[in-house]
Amino acid sequence: MTRIKLLVYLIGLLSALPAGAQYYTNYPTLDNPSHYLESYHGDIRVREDQTQAAFLLVLLNLLSPIEGIRQDDMVPPGDLKAIGLTERLYGVAELNKDILPRALTAIRDEIDIQQEVYRILPDRLIDMQRSIASKIGEQPNLEDITKLAAISFVHPDPLIRIASAPLLIVLTDGEQEALEELRRGTQLKDQRLSLLATTLLARFKAKDSALEKLTEEQKPGSDPTENPHSTLVIHGTWANDENWWRNGYPFFEYLEHEVQIDDLYIGNKPFAWTGTWSHDARKQAATELATWATKNNKACLNIVAHSHGANIGFIASSGIPFGRMILLSTPAHPHRYSPKPENYQSIFSLRVHLDLVVLADGGGNRFPANWSGVEEKYIGWFNHSSTHYESRWEKNNVPSWLATDKTCQ
Repeated sequence: MTRIKLLVYLIGLLSALPAGAQYYTNYPTLDNPSHYLESYHGDIRVREDQTQAAFLLVLLNLLSPIEGIRQDDMVPPGDLKAIGLTERLYGVAELNKDILPRALTAIRDEIDIQQEVYRILPDRLIDMQRSIASKIGEQPNLEDITKLAAISFVHPDPLIRIASAPLLIVLTDGEQEALEELRRGTQLKDQRLSLLATTLLARFKAKDSALEKLTEEQKPGSDPTENPHSTLVIHGTWANDENWWRNGYPFFEYLEHEVQIDDLYIGNKPFAWTGTWSHDARKQAATELATWATKNNKACLNIVAHSHGANIGFIASSGIPFGRMILLSTPAHPHRYSPKPENYQSIFSLRVHLDLVVLADGGGNRFPANWSGVEEKYIGWFNHSSTHYESRWEKNNVPSWLATDKTCQ
């Protein structure tokens, strides 16, 4: 087969793939987001589509908030302003939910939309999206939010479909259809997509069978012959089988050699936990962290912890003294997870604005202002994982921001 024939064959094969087929999409970590009204297009545009997804997830959390999370901590006003929205959007939380749910079939009939995923959205649907989004921004109402979710659910970009699915669960009778989209999302090769889908699926159906194979029981290891290095890297939800947090991999090496954290635990029994998205799993992991510290002769710990790994540290801080806590993309649930000031020396919180996974989790994207000794720094937009990318640390001069004192000695 000639190269030209092979190319024609491959193009034909790709065009025959069903909508929603698995593929890898490189969603960049952005320094600045798109305006929400300028983000509506009918195809896959990885920059603008992240703004669309964030808008949908913000609406979800204002409609269906997690207990104890202030709306301006979940979505700070400055983040709304950056994508062209005002604090009027907070009015979503006051809408009357008594009329829910609506019939998804009736909504589709009303806006003349097909049930299957489009390859490219028709122009009329793009115009309708933009018009509806504008009305929501000016004066939120449930009818328009439901219509926006229904159109977004047939978008060619799986990121937008995943972000719209929970709105259909909350607003319509389309729960099963939405859950199936989230289940498909957990299998996507793009780690950002699968993490977002998995978090949303756990939030709305914690016992779903699609989640069972993602976690496994972890036993706290011990390596008492190791010298008492006291900085521990702790992974977050669904990351127990990932490698970025392990000794010998780029981020760990970066912390050791470039950031010059010279007391990283380098033994062969690092702390790991199941990674399950649940409060009970975090409590159990905190108990196991205390056990790990005891077995490894750690009277005090410093941590570099991603996502809910930080909240495990907060729970454990009731029994273990902590020095410096470097926290990456942590969903803030201060009514459940808050360290006692006397049990830590400093907290450095590294975040991204409108973190999509933190929005999916329903947590706050900043810690309470009255927490003592906490410094927060934002290094981009949307990408939950980018706080453990060496390139983002370098670009935002994170090493010089971290204090060298206030650590366990």
